Amino acid sequence: MKQLQGISESPWLDSLLLLEHATGRPREDLLAELGDPAEKALKPSWIDSFMKCTKRRSSGIPVAYIIGRKDFRGLSFAVGPGVLVPRPETELLVEEAVRMIKNSQNVVRYHDCCTGSGCVVIAVTAECSALGVRLIPSFSDIEEEALTWARRNARDLLGDEPAIRSWRGSWLEGLDEPVDLVTANPPYLTREETRKVLSRGWGEPRQALAAGDDGLEAYRELVPQAASIIAPRGELLMECGSGQGEAIREICQRHGFDKVEIIPDYAGHDRVIRARQKIAPTNHRGRERN
Repeated sequence: MKQLQGISESPWLDSLLLLEHATGRPREDLLAELGDPAEKALKPSWIDSFMKCTKRRSSGIPVAYIIGRKDFRGLSFAVGPGVLVPRPETELLVEEAVRMIKNSQNVVRYHDCCTGSGCVVIAVTAECSALGVRLIPSFSDIEEEALTWARRNARDLLGDEPAIRSWRGSWLEGLDEPVDLVTANPPYLTREETRKVLSRGWGEPRQALAAGDDGLEAYRELVPQAASIIAPRGELLMECGSGQGEAIREICQRHGFDKVEIIPDYAGHDRVIRARQKIAPTNHRGRERN
């Protein structure tokens, strides 16, 4: 565990997860059975595997990359190099999306952009399916490597039903039909924040983290695209960083979104922006649905 101090914000938990992976034993059993010193209860092969995992973690490789999985909303997502690891704070984005879809009187046409591992769209689709709520989902990402992970997760976690369209594209590029809901967890770290987290050994792709000097570049590109494709009374839901809510609200209002809400997480920090489309957008080619 000492090897991970200064690299990890949770060295004890990282060590436990890596030990669970190295031994193939549930963490509950490990905690109940390991004595002091722990080495007496572990096979030499387990110790060797654990030390190799710890060495990789101390070099900055995320735990989720090492074990190849990350739990999110009760689902186990496959992750690895080239994709952002799902985080607990993103669960609020899923909750808000499910709430919107569940309360709609129509079948919701739903797109998730910059999808990464696919954790948002897959969790939303799975939870709506469990509730018996129909939707028409799709997802996209500019990085082919991320799309590979997302497609694998969709196949493994959702099977063939419902079918989810996916394609490579920047933001909402390739989305040529109106949708009722767009979700996005875009990059939102400032240049300085990105430098700091990467210096601490974060091994995730820079392009999934960095968003310019003020952390708002992604919103300046995404919001106008969303304004031109979201159907009347549809919604744009975006994750954001602490303290960014008001600036993003202004961007949304400038591009014609009506009611714009800043939804805090359980710690009280800005976390999700909900922007509602008021009138038919300029480039909208479909008809408003009642």
